[in-house]
Amino acid sequence: AKSFAQELLTSNFWQSRREKRPLYLDGAAKGLLANVGMDEVIEALCKGTRSQLCSTSAHRRGEPHTRENVFMAYLDQATLSLTGAEHYLP
Repeated sequence: AKSFAQELLTSNFWQSRREKRPLYLDGAAKGLLANVGMDEVIEALCKGTRSQLCSTSAHRRGEPHTRENVFMAYLDQATLSLTGAEHYLP
């Protein structure tokens, strides 16, 4: 079996870094849908919006858009940034 580094640090990885483009990894989240449901996704979003964590945020017209919760900001047509929310998935 290949190590993590051998699996990830391929020539395609380094080329994507040079070109400053995202790296697509086919099957990277294999089995995720079978193990994570809508309740877990909503819980992760809610945990990520806690003020001490700040890993989920909303922006509207380039400015932070603060509401009671991330769902109200979404209804105001703000863009949600889910950076780090995956840390709260089981």
